[in-house]
Amino acid sequence: MPLKLKIFLWLAFQDRLQSGATLKKRHWRGDERCIVCLVKEDANHILFGCVVAKFVWGCFKEALGWDRMPRNITDFLASWIPLRCQDYHLKLFQFAIVAWALWTNRNKMAIEHKFPASLTDVLHKIDFFSQKWRGLLPEKDRPGLETTRSSLMEWVRVHGVGTSRGELDAEI
Repeated sequence: MPLKLKIFLWLAFQDRLQSGATLKKRHWRGDERCIVCLVKEDANHILFGCVVAKFVWGCFKEALGWDRMPRNITDFLASWIPLRCQDYHLKLFQFAIVAWALWTNRNKMAIEHKFPASLTDVLHKIDFFSQKWRGLLPEKDRPGLETTRSSLMEWVRVHGVGTSRGELDAEI
């Protein structure tokens, strides 16, 4: 896993990402609310609570046949990738990719005021990062990453979710 993702995950798990709420504690003059949802923005909101994150996790749920979506970082660590679970490193790697895509998407929206044309753009970013960093995984974990990646992208293709600006507006 790239060092920047390791640091990013550590910050997320410690709720130390530079979210609106964290910055406000440091006397930042900006708004502490999510630019999309207009609720207090913290790491859990960015990665699980924002409508963009809910869309992404909902797509994973549907594409991979999960019974429910993770609700927050604690739920994810306890229920989805508990220590010593089967494929722990692969699952953590996949989570890091999804979280990084959500984070970079959030930064584009909050800092640069550039919104995705479609929520599917976030899924394609996840696909891109999966392919880009695939070689950093041990050989034995690569098929699992490819299975998840191809299942998600096939589900998106078949269901045509988030393919237009109108659908983005409807989701948000």
